[in-house]
Amino acid sequence: MSDIANPSIATSSFTRQSRIVIALCFLVLVLENYDLSMFGGIVPALLDYEPWALTPNEVSSMASLGVAGMLVGALSTAALADRFGRRKILIGAIATFSVAIGLSAAASTLELFGLMRFAVGIGAGALTPTATTMLVEIAPPGRRNLATALGFAGLGVGGITAGLLAAWLVPHFGFRSMCVTGFLPALVVLPLALRFLPESPAFAAPHSEPLAPGVIAPETVSSLAASLGARIRAVFGAGRAAGTVLFWMTTFCCMLVGFGASTWLPALLHSAAYGIGSSLLVLSALNIGTVAGPLALSPLADRFGPKPVVAGAFCAAALAVFALCAQPPIAVVYVLAGLIGVGSTGNQTMINSYVGFYYPAPVRATGLGLSMGIGRFGGVVGPLYLSMLITAGLGFNGKFLALAAPTLFAVVLVALIPAQPNQKSTSSSAPRPTATDSFDQKA
Repeated sequence: MSDIANPSIATSSFTRQSRIVIALCFLVLVLENYDLSMFGGIVPALLDYEPWALTPNEVSSMASLGVAGMLVGALSTAALADRFGRRKILIGAIATFSVAIGLSAAASTLELFGLMRFAVGIGAGALTPTATTMLVEIAPPGRRNLATALGFAGLGVGGITAGLLAAWLVPHFGFRSMCVTGFLPALVVLPLALRFLPESPAFAAPHSEPLAPGVIAPETVSSLAASLGARIRAVFGAGRAAGTVLFWMTTFCCMLVGFGASTWLPALLHSAAYGIGSSLLVLSALNIGTVAGPLALSPLADRFGPKPVVAGAFCAAALAVFALCAQPPIAVVYVLAGLIGVGSTGNQTMINSYVGFYYPAPVRATGLGLSMGIGRFGGVVGPLYLSMLITAGLGFNGKFLALAAPTLFAVVLVALIPAQPNQKSTSSSAPRPTATDSFDQKA
């Protein structure tokens, strides 16, 4: 059976090096998602900030600037991480979004603040596919979903922290306090990454995992590294074209829902007479789902494969969005927001693992970067999509029904993703050693 879902190898243990990589990715992703999620917590304060006199459409455009930066960062990863290595790109990404969030605290004009949100997005967009690639490659076969879930639990922790601090800091100290709080921890985390983060073993020994045995003619790693076009052709080659496009569309839908909900859910609930403090705490509930979902579901994905797990998470999110139409008590709203987190940002963690499994090591970062780069258009559209509905005067229930539609469409897309090409020919045999295996043996 393929190592995409093989219970016989699911008991492999993590090495010291793999635990270090997971811990560092966790810390870095805490910072990244704090910097991204805090924007939803400062939206009410931005709308009330008299010197800038922002409209809902202008706030949504600013949110979309951050996501547009993520698109640029993710596509840059596709061009660079398989050529120069995962470590350099990841450290550069940390420095980029950390400096940008610090400068945004001092931004005196709307234009400068928006530019810094774009720069935060570039760093975050480069970080996510690179971290996913590294986590997939350092984990033992059969524990790769779990390794990715453990590292990406940092996203949820960062989002939870952003929600809790926004509920406390923003009413008392304004939106700039959230930017300062996002910058200071980077002064510790960046030096730790420089000191302890190793290079991915699959990049260090890429010959151990060929592009597609028997399908694509062998190429040297240097020629692949020199040509982005060759890597993109490999991403679409060997029967992966349909899966590649479906992953792009699935990521688009997932990010549309995730960024739309994180940007506008507190404001929508506040408009329905929920208190401002309670509405902001919904961000924390959303991010609890982001943490708990992948951690709970990753063992199932390692055992049975990611497809049914990802599809089930989307279904849970759609049902939760439908339930919000009833305007339930705030305690129930928190539970439903958690389920939306499971099926949006949390589910993206599972999708990233799924994409990482789908491609061989020499083009893994390229495949992930393209998937997340194209998918980021969904993150750009998400906040604008809901703001257009708000401006058009669509009712409370109509907004949530519109948010559920792309979630249900994503279920159909996941169902259509074909089997991993190499899985078809190796499903009855034991998984072959990979660079990850040899790395673990040495560690």
